[in-house]
Amino acid sequence: MGYLASVITVDSAVGSLVAALAARGEHTRTVLVVVSEQGVSLGEDNLWFSPGSSLSDDIVHVPWLLYGPGVAAGRAVDGPCSLVDVFPTVLGFLGMSTPRRVEGEDLSRYLSSQSDFERPPHAGPVFSEVGAAPASTKGRAVRLGIWKLIREADGLERLILVDPRFEAEVRDPRAVKSACASSSRTSSRISGPAKSLRERGDRHRSGEGLSRGAPGRKPPATRVARSILVRGPGERTLRSRRVSSHPDGCSGPRFRLVYAAMRTDLASRRRSGFVHLVALAALAAGALSLNARAAEPPESCGTIKTIEVRGNTRMSADAVRFDLRLRAGDPWDDAKIRSEFRRFWARGFFADLRFARRCEPDGAVLIVDIKERPTIVSVAYEKNKVLNQQQIEDYYKERDFSLTVGTPLDRKRLWRAEALIEELLGQKGYLDAEARAEITETAGTTRAVLFRIKAGGKTRIRKLDFTGNEAFTDRALTKQLELVKAYRWYWPWSKKYLYHPLKYQQDINNVLQFYRDRGYLDADVRPAVVEVRGSGDAPDPEKALRRAEREAERAERKRLRKLERTQARGEVPPSELLQPAPPPEPDLRERKWVYVTVPVVEGPIYTLGDVRIEGNEVFADEALRALVPIQAGEVVRDGFLEIGLTRARALYGKKGYVYAAVTRRFERREGAPIADVVIEVDEDQAYTVRRLEFRGNTETHDVVLRREFNTYEGELLDRTELDISMRKLQQLGFWVPTSEPVLEPVPERPEVDVVITGEEQSRNEIQVGGGYSELEGGFFLASYQTRNFLGRGESLGLQVAVGGRSSRGSISFQEPWFLNRPWTFGFTIFRRRYDFGRVTDISGSLQRLSQTSTGGTISLGRRLGNFSQVQVSYGYQSIEADTLDLTADFAESSTRIGSITPLFVYRNLNDFLRPTKGLELLVIPQIAWDGLGGDTSYFKPRVEVSVYQPIFKRFFVAANAEVGWVRAFGNNDREAGSINGVPRFERFFLGGDTIGPRVFETRTISPVEFRARVDSDGDPVPSGTELVFPVFVGGSKMGLFQFEFGLPIGRTATFATFFDVGGTYNDGEDFTFDTARMSAGVEFRVFLPVFQAPIRLIYGWPIREQEFDRTSRFQFSIGLPF
Repeated sequence: MGYLASVITVDSAVGSLVAALAARGEHTRTVLVVVSEQGVSLGEDNLWFSPGSSLSDDIVHVPWLLYGPGVAAGRAVDGPCSLVDVFPTVLGFLGMSTPRRVEGEDLSRYLSSQSDFERPPHAGPVFSEVGAAPASTKGRAVRLGIWKLIREADGLERLILVDPRFEAEVRDPRAVKSACASSSRTSSRISGPAKSLRERGDRHRSGEGLSRGAPGRKPPATRVARSILVRGPGERTLRSRRVSSHPDGCSGPRFRLVYAAMRTDLASRRRSGFVHLVALAALAAGALSLNARAAEPPESCGTIKTIEVRGNTRMSADAVRFDLRLRAGDPWDDAKIRSEFRRFWARGFFADLRFARRCEPDGAVLIVDIKERPTIVSVAYEKNKVLNQQQIEDYYKERDFSLTVGTPLDRKRLWRAEALIEELLGQKGYLDAEARAEITETAGTTRAVLFRIKAGGKTRIRKLDFTGNEAFTDRALTKQLELVKAYRWYWPWSKKYLYHPLKYQQDINNVLQFYRDRGYLDADVRPAVVEVRGSGDAPDPEKALRRAEREAERAERKRLRKLERTQARGEVPPSELLQPAPPPEPDLRERKWVYVTVPVVEGPIYTLGDVRIEGNEVFADEALRALVPIQAGEVVRDGFLEIGLTRARALYGKKGYVYAAVTRRFERREGAPIADVVIEVDEDQAYTVRRLEFRGNTETHDVVLRREFNTYEGELLDRTELDISMRKLQQLGFWVPTSEPVLEPVPERPEVDVVITGEEQSRNEIQVGGGYSELEGGFFLASYQTRNFLGRGESLGLQVAVGGRSSRGSISFQEPWFLNRPWTFGFTIFRRRYDFGRVTDISGSLQRLSQTSTGGTISLGRRLGNFSQVQVSYGYQSIEADTLDLTADFAESSTRIGSITPLFVYRNLNDFLRPTKGLELLVIPQIAWDGLGGDTSYFKPRVEVSVYQPIFKRFFVAANAEVGWVRAFGNNDREAGSINGVPRFERFFLGGDTIGPRVFETRTISPVEFRARVDSDGDPVPSGTELVFPVFVGGSKMGLFQFEFGLPIGRTATFATFFDVGGTYNDGEDFTFDTARMSAGVEFRVFLPVFQAPIRLIYGWPIREQEFDRTSRFQFSIGLPF
């Protein structure tokens, strides 16, 4: 009676829907479609539980009912149809034609009230398949007329009689020859569909299903799990007996012939689900719910007097009553009680549930009879060499699934867990893996679940061949495979050797695209022939036993260590730790390999004929055709066409048509390999921005993010400007978008809400510490840096460092949007003192050096565009140096520098700290003049360019170039401490991890001059010592070039190899590679939230160095490379 109850429930629900439509006057312009699935089998014809595990007609035949205007009342169609026919049929009743690319047939002409067409009862063929069940039940079928051909996974084929009207004839022994002849005739008629069935039979491995399509048309890419076939009443379950030959010598076809048996009793049909394809056009709204009304009680019992709970064991009666949304004293409402029943059942807590009513004089007693499901008290996984429990649970989370202790036992969830474990093992190359859940009763209402896991062996690919390829070699096609490769002995660790159907299919799509990009529009890759063969070499039993003994010893040592730690903590060890490891079992299985043969059909090379544009109104045909980088007569390259379509979408996006769809189709000409391209445009409409919303900015003010946007509320949504704005957000560095912007359409209005979700980055860096270094001696450091002060996007820096040889302090501030305008304002104040005492110079002599500098800068700038700005800053600093034991030129010096520094910046990097794409350009022409408060005049222009470009996969290349030049002008009154009128510390020095080239010590690459040695009074040094002294004087020009090849490792690290070349030169010297310093090496960068720059570990070696250069192969640094 469960089936009848389900029918009554559905009937009542549909009747309520029709009644509601009629009450609103919408029933005359509404098409109502009711389809079903078979549900769970409960043993009929030896079918249990899984509805998708059989191609029996009792499974694949399900109801399909239509109701609506133009549908003939009560008309039943006796011919077969399919799930893919539903959509075209609905379109037919709506007066719309079926799109060319949609599979299926419009059956409205057979159901129309104004049509006398009859559906041919032997129409077809109709394809169906099952593939979600275990491999033993996978199969495909094709139906034609009264016969169905089923091909099972093992290759066995069965020919089944599915029309019971011919049963008597087939069962009549005198009609054996007739049946045999009929079968032979059908075998010839069905040979076409059967051939198609066999050709497509293995497509389930690549994710393609079987569907019915027009002749010459490929099946749709979407898999049809179970096609819906509908037939007339009277058919029943198939009773089968195998017939291969007959006594009269009539040999049947090479199929198994199965006869159909008739059953008419209703009770035995409770799970059949076979009905007509019925049209209910003129049916009254109440008629559809006739059965439901008949099942209702004849009269109401008034109010609910009390709620009586039966069958509960763990849950208390009060808990059940509390969970119900019904209370004593509520009016008795059948609809509300049915709704509550469905809600209560959907909770999944009960194995059985029944609501009943007992009427009493003072009201009704609602009886809630429940049978609780047992509770899971433990979930364990059998130990295996491939997976552990943590990996399995992590995969559960990845697939949005959970199986936890304390929840009711649900066998469907256990089956889902088994499938996920097998899927995870398959991803690791164990395609023969098996996972089964064992349920053990621990108490009357509790169960323990143990998953038995057999991983089996890995299925590595020994050989992968292509057949049918003439235009390209196997090597060229194999290069297109990224996830699946054949085994190579010299690199045995690669995971790409493991055969996995899903990964293989992704790679095959690359092969197809490779052909289509070269004009082979008809190219096709047929289902691969996959063979699993043994290696032929049996394992050595002695080696296998020794290997097993070593593994057992390791497992035993691990068990003992865990047992000791558990006992040391005073805990009770679990039972598995108290049992010794099982005796070793050698693995004597033969190693198996997978051999994959991929059939390829290339077809001709197509050239381009005409390009037609359809559906466009906003842009002219010529404007869109100009975007396609192919001319008539050239090879049709699918990749170039996609470039044109992408440009067209971007063009529409700039005008606000963000939902415009631009697609293409090919029309091949007969008799010649020429293809016309039809570009179909669905423009939709232009959208404006109603609201711009940011999510995830818990610290950053909305205005800070909003001002970076070129898209404003109330304006047309420009998709190009939206992308540029997202790039600008990436460059902020303190708030980063975590996903693409989401466009939420406003109902019934041409407006969208733009929602950007991101997350705060580390905006504050506080350092307090101390230490000792050879350069600075003992020191104490405290600093505070932020790029987002108080969430306003302002930069603020405070630093104080005190040491035995140096002390420095600075305050800096930068406002990127001064007065909420695209102006920048900032200032810096600093004081630095260095006292290096007596140090050893490059010649080995002792010298004393101290220097104090005080000054500051103030700057004002303006943004010029999305990624560029100009800035002018004024700087002043006073420098006092005291140098002993050097030359008279450098004994004592003090300098004041007043300068104006214009700055032009162009920066469109995709990330502030971890750029992998973009360009950065800085032009800095500094002018120092004695009229600006200093005593020195010079001109010092510099240009810096950095380029980042991704190449393939995650790799990127980066290049940096810097050139500079300095020249004094005017009358410099101050000559001491200067070289050619330029202070020595303003000349160019290279070397170091942040200046470059790397490996060389900081500021050690410089021209060297020899000066006369004097004492502190300026007198010549005593005789017996060298009269000249080598001095780093800095260069008047410099050139630096750096190259990197990088690989980001997640969001926290980057590995790079580098090559640097650079040098500094005096006037009259030219940059040459013969005199330039060169270095190469590797670098590892780690990005930590507490730092605003990466931690860098550098190891390299100098390729070319000069006499006085100092190098260090290992360097540690914090900062950007350039």
